[in-house]
Amino acid sequence: MRFIELLGLIVENYKKTFKYAVIFMAIAVSIQLIIATAFRPIGYSPLHGNWGKGYGVYIVALGDKPELVVRSVEPDTPFGRTGALPGDQIVNFNYRVFLDGAPAELKFPFSIKKSDGTLIETSITPDKEDSEDINYSVAIGRYVIMGLCMTIGLLIGLSRGQSISNRWLALALMFFALDHGLSLGWQILSGLNHIIQGLLDLLINLSFGIFWLSLARQISNRDLKNVHLLFGYLFVVDSSIYFIELSLLLGFLTLQMETYSRLMTYLDIAPILMQVVLFTLSLYLLKLVNNQNDRSLRDRVFWIVLSLCAIPLMPIFKASYWEVIRLTGYDFDPLGHEFKKIHDVLFNIQSIGIFILGFAVLKKRIFNFSFVVNRALLYSLLSVILLLVFYAAKSGLEAIIKPSTTEVGTAISAGVAFLIYLAFHHVYDHVKEYMEQWLFKSWHHNEQQLRGFVRRAAFFEDVDQLRKGMLSALHDFGHGCDVGIFEKRIEKDRTFYLKTSATDQAFPTVIGSDHQWVLSMRDQVSMVSLESMPNQSSPSRLFPQFHRGELLGFVWLGQKIDGSDWRPDEELVLQFAVQQIGLDIYALEVSRLSRELEREKLKTDVLEEILKKQ
Repeated sequence: MRFIELLGLIVENYKKTFKYAVIFMAIAVSIQLIIATAFRPIGYSPLHGNWGKGYGVYIVALGDKPELVVRSVEPDTPFGRTGALPGDQIVNFNYRVFLDGAPAELKFPFSIKKSDGTLIETSITPDKEDSEDINYSVAIGRYVIMGLCMTIGLLIGLSRGQSISNRWLALALMFFALDHGLSLGWQILSGLNHIIQGLLDLLINLSFGIFWLSLARQISNRDLKNVHLLFGYLFVVDSSIYFIELSLLLGFLTLQMETYSRLMTYLDIAPILMQVVLFTLSLYLLKLVNNQNDRSLRDRVFWIVLSLCAIPLMPIFKASYWEVIRLTGYDFDPLGHEFKKIHDVLFNIQSIGIFILGFAVLKKRIFNFSFVVNRALLYSLLSVILLLVFYAAKSGLEAIIKPSTTEVGTAISAGVAFLIYLAFHHVYDHVKEYMEQWLFKSWHHNEQQLRGFVRRAAFFEDVDQLRKGMLSALHDFGHGCDVGIFEKRIEKDRTFYLKTSATDQAFPTVIGSDHQWVLSMRDQVSMVSLESMPNQSSPSRLFPQFHRGELLGFVWLGQKIDGSDWRPDEELVLQFAVQQIGLDIYALEVSRLSRELEREKLKTDVLEEILKKQ
């Protein structure tokens, strides 16, 4: 448990390092997407060449000296033409490249060991992946997952005021996006995919686990010590499995398949249990949050659980499938087709879940992003949509024209890109206008209403009417929140802040100049955010009004009646409005005092004239 807490504190205390890490991962995901969009159509992977059909092998030894045995082979296939026969051993090959898949049209050398010990050195040239084997919904879903996870993770990571759990969610989403990008065809990673993917799987489990645990602890105010310990033990076992496989992949260790299978029989249950723990935690949070009075928190957890609870289902299914194969010794081939169908369904569920998360971030605003950040997310989505349009247009033209050379294919890509560039601004503007009206219309209207009152405030001549108008404008902007206006008074050498108008009579009438709230505003010279305390009247936000370093007054704002938190962009607008209207009130007060001074001076002049005449 202490280890989990320490990791949480590291993310909280080293915010700059955390932000740099998030930005670095976003750049890595972007590079993956650029490489994928520039060099291959959707669904094809040059890293996973097709060795052809009509052959079967099983692993005898793995590690530095791997060994396969040919189980079946058809002569008229790429593998069959190497001279391999059933019962032959395949030796002297790169185990990492064999697992990851050799790039298409690149020779993969190996040796065939006959029963009499004769070695035949040969190689195989993998073919390009057959388009019939491509599931385009999965291929497009991979882009959706990468694009949305990267964007949401980046926004959470760079937004101020996020909780520890949200910061770990940002890391989890970025690791998740990186993990899905490994299959996009990075030939430079040939032979290293399994190593990097295993590390990313560990980081995904760790970050998601700490996110769910931190969120559960935040909601329940309980340590959940047993769950922390269980997750910690399972993560240690999962890490041990990774290091064993890493030793095999790097050639530090050679194991017979029987020994490896017996070892994994006892260890492979840990990854399954870890995913079950994560899945159970998400459902536990959904039940736990239903007992909370905070509507905003209930909505946020509901959408997060709905979006992310399906992520553990994929590794649970894959690990369980291979565990059944290992324990029963059942032949893989008859189950392979059903495995792929279920795998594709679960992958599509993941894609839909991430899409729902993007919808909830935009429409339901489950994270406290500013208005500008939400617009950035909107523009990112538009860019992804236009990218998919480019793919569709390019693939459609290639299917119709069927380019015979690379130059023709390049010309088609350039032509499509040029046409889309010409139409980009028109499409972009129309879609942006529609999306902004759908998503941010209420934000625009609310902000414009308050800014409009700020402009009109300069024309008020009655300070009492200005106070009433200010109270009404702030009350409407906060959708019915409690508002109190306090102004500075000095009486008998005593300074205090008097309530001049408020929506709730329960507000204190007078607040002393040495009160902790007043001292905080003087110290920070900006808005003060306070946590609401039970059974005690306490503001959610205090917005000060300064003039030449002097605190003239402040505005007390309570929580929104719908339970949602104040967004950063709302705080900026309120801070601007309160300051400007405060200066207008101050100007009216100065004007009133000047008029009174003029009247007093006039009376004094009249009396002096009377005295002179006497």
